[in-house]
Amino acid sequence: MKHITPTLTKFKRLARRLGLRDFEAAGVLELLWIATQNEARRGDIGRLSNEEIAIAIDWGRDENELVDALVETGWLDPHPEHRLVVHDWCEHAPRYVKGVVSRQGGFIVKSLEVEPTSSTYVDDVGSTLASSESSKRTNATYVDNARPERMSSAHVANSSTHTTLPNQTPPHPSECDEASHACDWGEVVDKLEGAGVSQTGKAIASARENGVAAEHVLEVVAYWSRYRNGWSQPALALYRRVCAAKPDLQVSEGWLDFRRGYAAADVKPPLSAAVQSLMAELDADDGLSRIVAGSHSFPRTEWKAVQQEAAREAPHGLPRNRVNLLAAKLWREKHQRSEVSA
Repeated sequence: MKHITPTLTKFKRLARRLGLRDFEAAGVLELLWIATQNEARRGDIGRLSNEEIAIAIDWGRDENELVDALVETGWLDPHPEHRLVVHDWCEHAPRYVKGVVSRQGGFIVKSLEVEPTSSTYVDDVGSTLASSESSKRTNATYVDNARPERMSSAHVANSSTHTTLPNQTPPHPSECDEASHACDWGEVVDKLEGAGVSQTGKAIASARENGVAAEHVLEVVAYWSRYRNGWSQPALALYRRVCAAKPDLQVSEGWLDFRRGYAAADVKPPLSAAVQSLMAELDADDGLSRIVAGSHSFPRTEWKAVQQEAAREAPHGLPRNRVNLLAAKLWREKHQRSEVSA
């Protein structure tokens, strides 16, 4: 919320209309904007019913009273297609939301169809709310008709001539796909921001211009997470890689060079057949794990010497935990020879 918002007349009118103190009215608006960024990133909050809006704001009184007050004081705008949109959401939206929405057709703003005409709605404090023939309303008429039982008898009586109902046309499949993709890119935004990438919107815009799907970018982020210590500036490496992303570019390719002295797991040579055979042999011997588990009771100097011997005999590429199993094998063989000689 901008620091000047609580000083605005419309803010004071909202508080007066709902009988709230300033800090409570500020909470209503903040929770409204949070719900918008989570549920309607383009600003079309009218996709939620009045009850769902009230639940998101944690409003305990009548949901129609809440929505009416937000409309009458100019925080929500009626829309002929989307029912309700957040007023000037393009200014209140977080930066990451702006980056996503800019690639999805932009924000939904107040429709010209509801600009002031000769037909106006007079509220209970004497101010006017513009309305056209297609969006005439009375008090508490921005009600989702999926919940008609919540409308009073007076509202029902006036609904045939004054109520603006939400769009009843089923969404086109492409709109559903767009909403699904929006969720995917929203996850990408969250991942990139969590990784410390500052120019998230620019990186996503470049990737989408290159025809890259959100799932591919998520795979890039997952790869980066595994090897982030390989770069002196991990966030910069991720940003440049997302900008350069292409559908035919493998996730492991196109990165900045790792810092000197770092070797990622996937650039190490594959294990030889001898190493794999030895690993299978050591893993199959359950007694070796028990020896390692009890090694803390062994004479330290003697056990350390066996470990050093195992490190010398271990073939190149044998993992460290298997070297300990090899040390256990040498330890057992040594003591078996001692028992036989005794």
